[in-house]
Amino acid sequence: MGKKNKKPSTKLLDIETRDGGNSFLMYAVTTMQGHRDYQEDRFVCELLQTNKNSTSNKTLFGVFDGHGGHHCSTYLSKQIVSKLTNNINSDEDIKRTFQSLDDGFLKKQIDLLGELDEHTDSGSTACCVFLTKNEHSGKCEVVACNTGDSRFALYDCDNRSEDNKTIVISSVDHKGSDLPEQRRIEKAGGFVAKNGRVNNILAMSRAFGDFLLKNNKKLEPNQQPVICEPDVIRTSISLTNSKHVSDDVTSNLKYKFVLIASDGLWDVLTIADCEAFVVERLNEQQEENQLTNEGFDAASITEELARYAVYNKKSMDNITIILVILNTKEGNDEC
Repeated sequence: MGKKNKKPSTKLLDIETRDGGNSFLMYAVTTMQGHRDYQEDRFVCELLQTNKNSTSNKTLFGVFDGHGGHHCSTYLSKQIVSKLTNNINSDEDIKRTFQSLDDGFLKKQIDLLGELDEHTDSGSTACCVFLTKNEHSGKCEVVACNTGDSRFALYDCDNRSEDNKTIVISSVDHKGSDLPEQRRIEKAGGFVAKNGRVNNILAMSRAFGDFLLKNNKKLEPNQQPVICEPDVIRTSISLTNSKHVSDDVTSNLKYKFVLIASDGLWDVLTIADCEAFVVERLNEQQEENQLTNEGFDAASITEELARYAVYNKKSMDNITIILVILNTKEGNDEC
C-alpha cells in the first residue's frame, strides 16, 4: 500500500514485469510503485510440478498488498507456496492454513521486535488462485482464496449471459461497512468509522498481521475485529471453446483469462473496464499477427494496464497486476 507522495514518485517508471507459461496457460505480472514512497506489494507466480518427471499442470498465483511496511506481504510471498499448495482440498484446510500463516507471522514479529505498537504493526491482503488442468475433463479447475481488498476475476468470453455480457466470477472485497463484517467488528468491541475504517485505522476488515486489531484474548481468532479468514471460491472453466465460424478474425477466439490485482487497480477501474481493456488488446494482437492463443504478449498488456491506471486514471497506490490467459481449443457447438 505505502504512504502517499505529495509529488509524483520518481519511481513511477520503475516497472517490473515477468512472464511465463506452461502447456495450458501463459501469464504476465507487472508491479509498479506509483505515487507511493515505498513499494509494499508482493506477488507469487509458480508453475508447480506434480513430480520430477511431469510437466506442470498446476499453478499458483498470488498478490499480497502490504500496509504499514512490506514485512507481512514479503513473509506471505515467501511462505505461501510451501504452506498452501498441499492444503487446498477443502475450504477448512485453506482457512486453517491462513490462520497458521498469520500465527507464524506474529511469532516472527514478536521474536524480532519483542512488542508491537502502531509503528511496527504491519499487515497485508492475500489473493491466491490455484489453476489446475484436469486432463480427463479438459477443464481448468479453479480454487481462489481471498483475504482483504485485493481481487481476482475470472473471465469466460465464451460463456455469455442473457444480455450478452461475459460471465465473470470474482472475489468480494472485505470492508467494514459490509453488514456481516460490521456485526463481527462491533460484537468484538470495535467500531467502523464513517470513513469505513475499522477502529478508524484499517481500510479493510480482513487481513494478515494488524495484530493490534486482533488482541482481544477472550475471543477466538475468527471473532476478532479483524480476521485473516479467507473467502474460498471453487469453480471450473472449459479449455474448449464452442465452435464459431466468422470472417472476423477477432471473433474466432473466445478468450478465457484471469486477472488478480491489488486495489491500486480496482480503485480506479471496474471489472468490466478491465475486461474491455484486455480484450481490446488481445484482439489487436490477434488481428495484427494472426496469432493463436500461444502467441499472445501478456506482458505488454499488464504493463500498459498498470501505466493506464496510474497516468490516465490517477491511481495513487502501488499496483500489482497478474494476467493469466488460458490456452483454449475450438470444439463442437455442444461443448
